[in-house]
Amino acid sequence: MSGGDSSEGAAARSERQLELLDRALDGIAVVQKSDGTLVYANPALERLLGCGTEELERALGEAVHGGRTDAIELAHPDFGALRLIIVPRDARRAAERPWHRDLRRELARAQRRRWPLIVGAIALDAGGSTQAAASAWAGVLRDEDSVTPHEAGVYLLVLPDCPAEAAQTVAGRVRRATPAPATVSIGLASWSAGEELESLVSRALGALADARATGGGEAVIAPSRTGTASV
Repeated sequence: MSGGDSSEGAAARSERQLELLDRALDGIAVVQKSDGTLVYANPALERLLGCGTEELERALGEAVHGGRTDAIELAHPDFGALRLIIVPRDARRAAERPWHRDLRRELARAQRRRWPLIVGAIALDAGGSTQAAASAWAGVLRDEDSVTPHEAGVYLLVLPDCPAEAAQTVAGRVRRATPAPATVSIGLASWSAGEELESLVSRALGALADARATGGGEAVIAPSRTGTASV
């Protein structure tokens, strides 16, 4: 056997070992067979699906309905019929949250077309129905804009091809559209070229926290990575 053949064989073995390791790190969940209630999830699943504990059951359901999982039937003396679900790494995008998908797409467009992009974090200050408010907010946006749930009580607003000055107008429309007597706080962040998705969302959420700290009913924009200003 030549040295080249030996090297190729070693590379193949190494690749198989990496595949096995990758597989071992897949997300694993155990759910009730009858209704899909989550019984157990390993920590890797949260990282794989890119969501927190509260959203995990819904994200797992999306992965299952999308047919991107393997499942094994189990029986447990206390829990009854169970299903062990193994979520492969390539299911991450299939189970991607709507806000993450929308923002990832718009970030790619902003980079490609070199246009401004605004991300907003919106939350009611107190009282009222968040779902009803979100429907009202969507009614005052452009067709290319989106507003989707991010976490409990918080929605993310994505405004493509929207400069900071125009975002101020949008914030005003969103505030006026919020069903009374509820008021809304808004945090806005203007994308900086090369900025990662997580950083942009984090700045929007930080601006939302600043808006809430004023007592509510306000909007704050973070036009750069180093400062914030009231809208």
